[in-house]
Amino acid sequence: MTSSSSGSRVRPYLVTSADAARLPRWIPLLFCAVYVLAGLFGRDPWRTDDAIGFGIAHTMATGNSIDWLLPNVQGQLVPDEGGPLPFWAGALGMHAARLFNTLLASFFGHAADGWRIAPDLAMRLTAAAGIALAMTLLWYAARNLAVRPEIQPQDPFGAGASPQDFGHAVADAALLAVLACFGLIAPIHETTANASQILCVALHLFGLSVAIDRPRRGGLLVGLAIAASLLTYGIPLAVVMLLATLLLLWLVVPFRLVAGWILLTMLPVAVLGSIVWPALLAYFSHSDAVVQALPLMEGDSNLPVDPAASQKVAEFFHGWLSWNAGMFGAPSGEALSQLGGTLPWYLWPLWPFVLWGMWRWRAGCREAPIAAPLFPLLLMLLASLCNPQTADHQATLTPMVLPMAVLTGMTLPMIRRNLVSVVDWFAVMIFSVASLAVWAYWVAFMSGWPPRMAARAEAALPGFVAHVSVIELIIGLLATGAWVLLVVWRVSRRPRPFWRPMALSSGGMVLTWLLLMTLWLPAGNWRKSYQELVIPTRALFASQPGCVLHAGAAQVEVAVPQPRLLPGPAHILGVVGDLEGQRRGGVEDLDVGDDDLDLAGGQVRVGVALGPGAHLPGDGQDVLGAQVVGDLLADDDLGDPRGVPQVDEGHASMVTTSIHPSGEGHDLADV
Repeated sequence: MTSSSSGSRVRPYLVTSADAARLPRWIPLLFCAVYVLAGLFGRDPWRTDDAIGFGIAHTMATGNSIDWLLPNVQGQLVPDEGGPLPFWAGALGMHAARLFNTLLASFFGHAADGWRIAPDLAMRLTAAAGIALAMTLLWYAARNLAVRPEIQPQDPFGAGASPQDFGHAVADAALLAVLACFGLIAPIHETTANASQILCVALHLFGLSVAIDRPRRGGLLVGLAIAASLLTYGIPLAVVMLLATLLLLWLVVPFRLVAGWILLTMLPVAVLGSIVWPALLAYFSHSDAVVQALPLMEGDSNLPVDPAASQKVAEFFHGWLSWNAGMFGAPSGEALSQLGGTLPWYLWPLWPFVLWGMWRWRAGCREAPIAAPLFPLLLMLLASLCNPQTADHQATLTPMVLPMAVLTGMTLPMIRRNLVSVVDWFAVMIFSVASLAVWAYWVAFMSGWPPRMAARAEAALPGFVAHVSVIELIIGLLATGAWVLLVVWRVSRRPRPFWRPMALSSGGMVLTWLLLMTLWLPAGNWRKSYQELVIPTRALFASQPGCVLHAGAAQVEVAVPQPRLLPGPAHILGVVGDLEGQRRGGVEDLDVGDDDLDLAGGQVRVGVALGPGAHLPGDGQDVLGAQVVGDLLADDDLGDPRGVPQVDEGHASMVTTSIHPSGEGHDLADV
């Protein structure tokens, strides 16, 4: 089938100038700004992945050259975070923030203390810059693909939109589709590799869109994307990008015509950029060269070096290779089941449009504008199905958002008006109810009425003291008013541009996220960060310096945090807990920098954030029915335990302070 005949199968019949009306520039800019900045300020590192990502970058920023080579948290290796690139960027952001703070202090003295940039904020600012760059690259990639003649609408009457207007409208729709994605908004705001993943995929799509007309420049960009993806999320994503590019060069005519130039620039950049860091790991893991190299890298020939540094590098390298190898396997029913339970909500509302588009394009999917995002998407989906580590499926779904967004933008001109109305009203109902629920629970929590809603909110936030921020309240009211105006505009004006379904969906998502990151951000910090642990523990040490003691209880053992463990934000890394491998297993002595947390007997399981094991109850309202052991009283209500006596023979228990260790309903409890 010729390109013209197949192209006619994927082109919308007619798209008028009104249908392809450009979105005013200030609207996507405002949406993107709110999307990126909401939750950026005033947010602590949240537990698990967020805290681990911050911990790795902070260790790099404050450590030596080996810390830059080996992602770790205060000496605890973390080989399963993919690669060092996101944390290199975060550490460089912390150094830039330190320089900024120094300049502020030199010019304004103590008057500038309120403007100092904290290390966690510096890392979030770096990630926000990456997200903004990714959104920009995505918009230009979609525009470049949409202006090509293969995808231009048919215009038998001479009344169609110009290629430039059509390309701009498709790019606007693709950008709004990213903002509307359900699953992306939370992980992309964490100090993890998710933002870097998005940037790598956006760079890859942009490079492909450029390579058709400028193959050498496009090949360079694609090579950089492949190398960056390996340093961000390991081998799987890099392999997917490489195979997708090779398939395009082989099967798609416009790419095949310039394949030589693309390969000439892509392969050297991809290979050299990808191999440097693993090669350093391999070299240092098989020799003692690190013992001589580290003092030179640090600029001090007399710097003492751990003789076991080479063994440490080898341990990380083998762990990293094992983690990458564990991402490859044969498709399984378990992976399919896990993916089937996650993908529908994670990639909503994009996947229905992509399925519809693939049906319409079934005879012309090898056209360049369709194949460029479709081939990477299909290989990403296959890689997710072949991933035996089902717990990582959300991470494998994140890169799919951008190619699905481009395909969604190209599908919208072919959607019937009645289906568009269904999508619009679904967005109105879902996000209106969601925002109403956010407001209702916030009002109940602050006022105590209605009593049942207030009780539920208080049960989820034990020990949290509510307070009203006038600025956050005003922002929430303005955002809600903007949502009402957006809905009125859709209902009253009945706009014709084909990007209108994504306008309501993205606006509703941005509204909901903004409300959560303003009204509920203090509560979120209390619930999801280490405040709930740090604040009571500080108060305890202030009143009773020394150790946490217990009174004459046989068979009861004590976890003793030392006073220097939690003195300030920089030492929040001390509560990350056991990060080894899959983040589970018991330890007997936990060393965090210069601080220790001794777990007596070695029989207490330490999960994430020093959490009790999964066999312990997670419901804070369950009754244990404990008895008095010696002089130690164990409360029946597990929401406020003072001590848990021996329950199972041969298994030791812990004595904690009143900090609600069983308040969460899963095994990742607060203490």
